[in-house]
Amino acid sequence: MHQPSRESDTMRIGIDLGGTKIEGLVLDAAGAERARLRVATPQGPYEETIEAIIGVVVELERQVGRLHAALAGEDPRILQDL
Repeated sequence: MHQPSRESDTMRIGIDLGGTKIEGLVLDAAGAERARLRVATPQGPYEETIEAIIGVVVELERQVGRLHAALAGEDPRILQDL
């Protein structure tokens, strides 16, 4: 896992999972919004929802130039193909 070299490098990703949408937000160390993304929540199997959340995180990381944020409770196999 990437460890920020300075406090100013710290960013946080928040995910809002709802019945119709998944919204992700990136905040920098000062709390300023750096990126935001909203996608529809899949209505199929649970795995599709997990894949959509991962997709949001990966896209937000791409937008701010960071890779592979730690996901709470992540299974290391999830990130192997990203």
